[in-house]
Amino acid sequence: MYMSAYFYTDTGTDTLDQVATAHLHNTDLTDRFTSSDRRGDAMVLFDEDYVNEHMLVFMTIVASDSPSTYYYYDETQKVYSKDSSGDSNVYKNLSIDFQPLQIKGENV
Repeated sequence: MYMSAYFYTDTGTDTLDQVATAHLHNTDLTDRFTSSDRRGDAMVLFDEDYVNEHMLVFMTIVASDSPSTYYYYDETQKVYSKDSSGDSNVYKNLSIDFQPLQIKGENV
């Protein structure tokens, strides 16, 4: 899962169209999914300080069958661990639920 945010003012060379295009050409995104969390509801995928009038936020989910995404199930500890010799069955028959998906503003 990749999250990114861009700030813009909608004037001059800093418009919504321009920041969206910049995102679509960004090849340096960071995977925000933390597989070390045991509970999905404990994850904060993205935390960004709001510093402008307008903020464009992208959330992208990428699926892959690359060995870099494989897991192994440890029967003793009852947990999955990343292991390129494992498989991608950890994701089989799972759904993703974004409840609650929060966009929260805080006064600092």
